[in-house]
Amino acid sequence: MRRRTILAGAGVALSSSLVGCLDSNVIGGRDDGYPNNENHEYNGGESTISEQFDCSDAFRPEPNVEAGVAQNGGHESVGSTAYPTPPEALNVDTVPSFVRTHEKAYQQNEFVSSSGESLVGFNVRIEETELFDYHEGIAVVRLDFLVDLSTYSEGRLATTEAFGEAAVYAVDETGLVRVATDSLYTYDNSDQQETPDPLRTGTLLVCFNQTS
Repeated sequence: MRRRTILAGAGVALSSSLVGCLDSNVIGGRDDGYPNNENHEYNGGESTISEQFDCSDAFRPEPNVEAGVAQNGGHESVGSTAYPTPPEALNVDTVPSFVRTHEKAYQQNEFVSSSGESLVGFNVRIEETELFDYHEGIAVVRLDFLVDLSTYSEGRLATTEAFGEAAVYAVDETGLVRVATDSLYTYDNSDQQETPDPLRTGTLLVCFNQTS
C-alpha cells in the first residue's frame, strides 16, 4: 500500500509526486453516536460512494446555534458553522484541503451540538495529513489533529488541554464517508489500530449533487 504524508506546514500546495497515491491527477470519473450504516455492505470499492451507500442515511452534525451570543464574564458563543462546498475538480491539490476544512467544521458542529451556546472557545489544529491508495477513483485521506476548547457554564470557565483525534475520509465526486480512529497524539498509542478503510467501517456524511 502506497501512502504519502503531508505535514501541516505544507499547506494545500501539494507536489505532483502525490499523483501516484491516487493513481491519476483527477479523482473520480470512472466508467464503472451517529447512524452507523448498518445496512451498508462493502462491495470492494469498485463503484462510487453513492452507489455503495444509501444517500437517505447520510448524516453529519448540523446544529443551529448562533455565534457571538454574549455569556457572562465577557465570553461569546462559538456557534455552529457551515460545511465547505466540495471542489468542482477533485484532485491531489483540492482533496486534502477540502477534507481538512470539512473536519474542522465537523468537529466544531459536533461539540456545539453537545454544548450549545456554552462553547465559548474552540480550535482544531491539523498536524498531519496522509493519502492512501486503498481504492481506484476514491481518495482516502487520514487526518491527525489536536482539539482544545473552552466552555462557560454556571459562572465557571472550563478549558481543556489539547487532545488528539483522528479521522479517515473517503471522497469521490458523489459523496463523503468518515470514520474516527486512534490518534497519533494519544498518550498511550501502544494499541493503536491500523488506518481503517472508511468504505468498510465508515459513516456516510453527505452525498453530492443529489436531486430530489
